[in-house]
Amino acid sequence: MELEDFGDRRLERDDPQAAVGGVLTAVGAAIQIAAAAHSVPVTLELGGKSPAIIDASCNLDGVADRLAWGKLINAGQTCIAPDYALVPEASVRDFADRVQGHMRRMFGTDPDNKDYTSVVSDRHYARLEHLVADAAAKGATIMQAAKPDQQGWKSKRKFPPTIVVGATPEMAIMQEEIFGPVLPIMGYRDAHEPIAYINKHDRPLALYWFGKDNAARGALRRSSTTPTAWVGTRANRRGPGLPDGDVMGTVLLSKLRCGETDANRPFHCGTAPINGPPRPV
Repeated sequence: MELEDFGDRRLERDDPQAAVGGVLTAVGAAIQIAAAAHSVPVTLELGGKSPAIIDASCNLDGVADRLAWGKLINAGQTCIAPDYALVPEASVRDFADRVQGHMRRMFGTDPDNKDYTSVVSDRHYARLEHLVADAAAKGATIMQAAKPDQQGWKSKRKFPPTIVVGATPEMAIMQEEIFGPVLPIMGYRDAHEPIAYINKHDRPLALYWFGKDNAARGALRRSSTTPTAWVGTRANRRGPGLPDGDVMGTVLLSKLRCGETDANRPFHCGTAPINGPPRPV
């Protein structure tokens, strides 16, 4: 949602009752300020940079499949889309190749594919182009099915599925929510690095962990301050009527409903479902 579509003009309508939005954090803060001036009650469900931690004990190809699926739902334009992946350094390139392969299997490389969603506006398309260009200029390797400025893609606002290998904290893509079909991958050497990195930055709305190591999973449960975490699931699914928590401005109020990843794979969901039994992936 754009701020210009949800500013004072809409809040000044007669008898305003509530303002509800699924928005980026900075836009949500501006909406809340505008609503307060008119005493309008606000329900904000905000997004954030939701990480996916790829543990060394996981089934790399199975995780690549699930992460590709979760990242490309609605072309990455969902509030709990996996924003970036933290991968053991030695497996970064292998993982990126596998994710790209699954993305192509799911959606191909044709911008006319009706199953692949357009980006919401020209401004957001340009924002994604800038994020990728900035990452490339700072040394990242860009893996794309096509160039986003190609007419067949840009005229339809179809941003090609993109993987950014070798992302670093200095890149713009690691400093704001992406909200698009772009997956940065950062490598790590020590098993404690991912949580240390996540806890050092703004708290994400969701966190995804993939692996079979119970000790690593337990360390994550004890150390993470993320309000909602999923273990070994297909990324991007919501819980059974339980609210998300509120940590560092990620959620003011959110009501969730439940479903299944597919006919035979129930998913862990709800507030901190990481406490449940792990599912090997």
